[in-house]
Amino acid sequence: MARHPLVLSAHPSAWIADSGLGGRMAAQAAVTCQFCGQPTAGWQVPYHLNDDHDDESPANLAVSCPLCHLPQHLNRPTVDDEAILIWLPEMAQAALIVLARQIHLACAAAGLSPTIYGDMARTAPTISAAYRAYRALYERSAMAELRLGTQSPRQLGAALRELTPPDYERRAALLGGVRMLPLGRFFEGAVDIYPTMLRDWGAPAAPSS
Repeated sequence: MARHPLVLSAHPSAWIADSGLGGRMAAQAAVTCQFCGQPTAGWQVPYHLNDDHDDESPANLAVSCPLCHLPQHLNRPTVDDEAILIWLPEMAQAALIVLARQIHLACAAAGLSPTIYGDMARTAPTISAAYRAYRALYERSAMAELRLGTQSPRQLGAALRELTPPDYERRAALLGGVRMLPLGRFFEGAVDIYPTMLRDWGAPAAPSS
C-alpha cells in the first residue's frame, strides 16, 4: 500500500495557541503509521490529509505516529525543542523520521539519552555509528539556515502562514529539500514523553491472537 507523503504545513485551522498530540486515536493492536510504516504501539494520532483540522470526516483522517504528525504542527510551543530544520533533498521526510527513530531506539536500548549530545562517540561501536550518522544529519541544519534564514520549525510555520493560498498549495516544491529532523524529545505540557514512546516502540510486539 502506498504511503501518504509528509509536507511541512501551517494550516490556519491547526495554528492554535497550544497544540498537543491532537487527540490520541483509540488503541488498536498492530497499528502502523500510514506515513513512515513504523508500529505506533498505542501512540497513534489522527492526521488530517487535506491539512484542514476542521474536517473530521473519516476519509480525511489517517493513522500517524507523533513524529510524522509533527510536520503538520509547526505551531507547537515546544516544536523548536523537538525538531530542527535541515537540508536533505536526497531523503523523504518519512524516511528521515524512520532513520531518526531507529537511532533513538538504539540509544535508548544502550541506556543513553536519545538526544545523543553526550559522549556517545566513546561507547559501543554500534552506538558510535548511530552518533556519527545523526551528527551528519544534524549538521545539515546549517544548509537549511543558508536557504531559509532559520533552523526553526516554528519560524518556518509563521512564514508559511504568510504565503498566498496558491503558493501555500505548492509549498512542497517551494521548500524543496527542507526536512524536519527529530531531536529526541517530545513534550506533553512540560513533560518530555519521548522516553516513554521509545520504551513502547522498543518493546517486543504482543503475539497476535
